[in-house]
Amino acid sequence: MAINIPKKNLAVIILDVFNNTVQPILKEEAESLANEFCQTLKDNIRTHDIQYQKVSPRTLRNKRIKNQPSTPLIATGQYLDNIVVRPTKGGFTVGVGKGIHASNHHSKEYGGGSVSLRRLARWLEFGTATMPARPHCRPTWAAFLRKKEITKRHIAKRTREAGMKVMKKFNEERFRK
Repeated sequence: MAINIPKKNLAVIILDVFNNTVQPILKEEAESLANEFCQTLKDNIRTHDIQYQKVSPRTLRNKRIKNQPSTPLIATGQYLDNIVVRPTKGGFTVGVGKGIHASNHHSKEYGGGSVSLRRLARWLEFGTATMPARPHCRPTWAAFLRKKEITKRHIAKRTREAGMKVMKKFNEERFRK
């Protein structure tokens, strides 16, 4: 019985398995989680699943005049539409893009006019001197993290299966009887 000795160093084989098999799975899972979180965040805002301080009667009146929904965080829909998943060097991030919010009712304390969507996001999440906080990212993220243990097990199982499949194929090719 002859044993075929691998032509590559075992460390190189393991790196090949990681780079070619495991790393793409991890990237795919990270993107999937980012997209799921983004959708969950948008759904929570749309359905008002997060408990906010009640909207003031004055704000409700202004929203009615402008024919806007009474739900907090949705005036024109521009903020909601700009919550997106963006790739980064190490994975993905969920946040508001670089747009400008044209409505001046959020920027009175800054002299009126338009305001960046990122600044608006901070104001909505943490509040200002004249506007109560409407935290939506942090509560959604906290609820999302509760699922983390299930997600970690799923990713570990998927990467383990993929790695074992590659190593089995390697063994079959290298150590034929």
